[in-house]
Amino acid sequence: MQDKMSSYLEELKKLHIPRYHELPEIELYMDQLIEYLNGRFAPFQIDEKDKITAAMVNNYVKSKIIPPTVKKRYSKNHVAYLIVICVFKQIYPISKIMEMIKIQKKTFTTEKAYDYFCVELENALVSAFSMSGNLSIDTSNSMQEERLFVRASVNSFAQKLLVEKYLQFKLEEMAEKEE
Repeated sequence: MQDKMSSYLEELKKLHIPRYHELPEIELYMDQLIEYLNGRFAPFQIDEKDKITAAMVNNYVKSKIIPPTVKKRYSKNHVAYLIVICVFKQIYPISKIMEMIKIQKKTFTTEKAYDYFCVELENALVSAFSMSGNLSIDTSNSMQEERLFVRASVNSFAQKLLVEKYLQFKLEEMAEKEE
């Protein structure tokens, strides 16, 4: 099992969540959006329930968590919002995510808030799976207190993923021994 955890840590060290300027420049249709998001989130998916679906995206638009589409196409802003939502929905109810997004929007541009989220998430994942017990260093140049709930949230997600992966690998190991 230790080999699987080490291998997964190496995968996380190479993980690069696309920054705002790296998100697709062209607007995406729903099927393209779903394919893009599920491709990016494959390392975080434990099972089928973790996959993003068109129904989920439609519900986020109807609930006004993300802005409405223009001619059924999703922009760079939509993609950024959805990436954040896909991570945070694993640890928070949608209502809390909406509140966090509102606070971030009042304090930072979408690009700045999203890019900070990406860097902090990558660092939190490597830190959690390194099992040092230490949190990653805050990469913010801002001393805005709003950065703290982003850091706490990505660290919570990383710890949750660590437990889920540990259980997954342990159960696989136990099943192999039974064969």
